[in-house]
Amino acid sequence: KKEPVVIGFQQEEEMKKNKSRERHSSKNPELDSDDGEEYGEADASCNGRCQRKVRRFVDSREFEVFMCILIITNTIYFGVEAEYAAQAQSTEVPEAFKDISLAYTLAFLVELVLRMYGYGWRFFCAQEWWWRFFCAQ
Repeated sequence: KKEPVVIGFQQEEEMKKNKSRERHSSKNPELDSDDGEEYGEADASCNGRCQRKVRRFVDSREFEVFMCILIITNTIYFGVEAEYAAQAQSTEVPEAFKDISLAYTLAFLVELVLRMYGYGWRFFCAQEWWWRFFCAQ
């Protein structure tokens, strides 16, 4: 007969943390560390917790799929705008095109700011620094 295992409150909290880490871990192992100092953040601070949450959010599959869709639709939009410019008799750009371009620019700017905040100073220094530098252009 097996005796039920009794665990203490601290052990239970640690188990919950580990399960949460496994569920929310990013695809980049160097970012999963709870060592906030590595990213220039104080581990116990609200800012450090916020950075980790943002980092996990921008590394999530859902966010990456959304950004891929945004890139694809932006590419289609470029084609539509180029076709319009080729067929138009005027050099005047319609206001709708300006507004759509501004919306895409703002969306990509928000992505960049979120990634820079989430990764901290390591945004341009991590393993994929060349890709991040390219995205910032």
